[in-house]
Amino acid sequence: MNPEKNKYSTLKILIWPWAIFLLSTFFYYYDYFLRVSPSVMVEHLMKVYNVDAGMIGVLSASYFYAYMPMQIPSGILLDKHSPRNLLTISCGLCALGIFIFSYTTSLPVVFFARFLMGFGSAFALVGAYKLAAHWFPHERFGLIVGLITGLGTLGAVSADVILSRGIKTYGVTPSLLITGVFGLILLALIYLIVRDDPPWKKQTIQKTESWSHSWKQVVIIFSNWRYWATGAVACLMYLPVSVFASLWGNDFIAKVYNLKLEEAASLNSLIFLGFVIGGPVAGHLSDYFKRRRWPVFVGTFVSTVILLLVIYVTSIPYFITSILLFLLGFMVGSQIPLYALGREICPRECPALGVAGINFITTIGAALFQPAIGYLMDYFWDGRMMDGIACLLYT
Repeated sequence: MNPEKNKYSTLKILIWPWAIFLLSTFFYYYDYFLRVSPSVMVEHLMKVYNVDAGMIGVLSASYFYAYMPMQIPSGILLDKHSPRNLLTISCGLCALGIFIFSYTTSLPVVFFARFLMGFGSAFALVGAYKLAAHWFPHERFGLIVGLITGLGTLGAVSADVILSRGIKTYGVTPSLLITGVFGLILLALIYLIVRDDPPWKKQTIQKTESWSHSWKQVVIIFSNWRYWATGAVACLMYLPVSVFASLWGNDFIAKVYNLKLEEAASLNSLIFLGFVIGGPVAGHLSDYFKRRRWPVFVGTFVSTVILLLVIYVTSIPYFITSILLFLLGFMVGSQIPLYALGREICPRECPALGVAGINFITTIGAALFQPAIGYLMDYFWDGRMMDGIACLLYT
């Protein structure tokens, strides 16, 4: 019998891990909400800052210019220091970034605000995974990863549906200010409730390795071709979500399918909703069958076929399009076992670093292709304008 465990009620032992799971997941939800928020205000941003589609892509991707390079340092920091403290600070940076974004009319300042959000958000997903590794059994890690990633992605659904309607009803600035207030509330809850380890478990004193040792581990991990292959597949599989759904999907669906922006946002959110369900399902199946790769093979093939249908066959009825977009997200969710695979490839003493590295490689796609697609649309723009805004071509 563990005498420390006797100090805590059975109910507390059952509930506390899930409370920490929910709060850390909600931070990732908040991260995702901030990440995709420009997608519901593309025309507003083009008008206010007098920029073209390429610059909107750069503005959105400036989040990733902080988020991406911080993945490796965030993994090292989370393996060395308190996840609770790091998540509290990073949540505060996210809230500060959205407050600045809501008030500024300066293009350089709005770039800085997006950069600040990306910097803070860099700790969200990896921090949630780190806490899950401490609070849940190892054999459940694939399922928990799927739940964290899937439920966190509901932030994108909220941005598409709730934020788009909030902007239409109350305007951009009030809607973004409310978003910042939610960040402050989340910060307080993380600090008050989250703990790094279960207090009823015997804690072993771990030696804190030097930064030079940590970077040697980074070199070892990234010298493994299997690790790079895992990250590259995760990056390519995620492009329908990180580029299409997260930025250009709303405007594409509205123009190509001749819908209002709110209707298009509801359709686009089905991609994220499918991902919410598909991620945990793929994670659970990979745990159950102890096979990480076969869900990835199936998901890659099916999602590619669906995306080609959605982009090039625009005569598909509305209802069928809804089903296809949901299935697209569901199949992209089969990317989730790759995070568990990345963690398993790495040394056991640096689980956060293993996951952070996969996330780093995955976000390269958004950082490159969000602006690239914007510049391609500018290049093929036929010169048509509507209400002072370029009519972008998506075909």
